Amino acid sequence: MEKLSKLDNESLREWLRFIKTESKEEFMEFAEKSPVFEKAVDVLSMVSADDYNRMLYEARLKEWRDNKSRIDRALAERTQELFALWESGVSLEEAKKRLATTSN
Repeated sequence: MEKLSKLDNESLREWLRFIKTESKEEFMEFAEKSPVFEKAVDVLSMVSADDYNRMLYEARLKEWRDNKSRIDRALAERTQELFALWESGVSLEEAKKRLATTSN
């Protein structure tokens, strides 16, 4: 239980230091420390940006999410096709070969 309390106190102290930060350089140092702070710096930058830069950020984020969605969907479809072939008795290697020829 002490370790958990210590961890919580350390985390809380880091967040308090983050909140007190005033320079961009200090924010970037936090961003390098952990993915959580990196995301916080990213959100803070977006929120404090002017309308034009916020619009650019949101457009890039939408494009990234759309691309990720397309990739995830394609991967899920190929996985289902591979599994269906395997269930029908086709060896895994043969299923991979068949799917490789249909994707070209």
